[in-house]
Amino acid sequence: MSEAADFIAALKRKIAAAGGLRSLDRKLGGNPSKATLSRLQNGHPPDMDTARALGPVVGMCPCCGRPWPRARLALSENTDAR
Repeated sequence: MSEAADFIAALKRKIAAAGGLRSLDRKLGGNPSKATLSRLQNGHPPDMDTARALGPVVGMCPCCGRPWPRARLALSENTDAR
């Protein structure tokens, strides 16, 4: 798989782990937009600004596929559970 395809696959896993697009959109504060996240989820490649913004969230570099140094959000964990 290419780095872009790996990145999109990782993003889809984050969307699923977050509980869907709306939940991920709330956690990201609306940047990038839900529409952008939806396009990415449907397989459209991100532009570089979007890819850079999502790199820490996805946990991987969109250019080379290496792990991102620090994930910005722990979306795989349910932070709403108490």
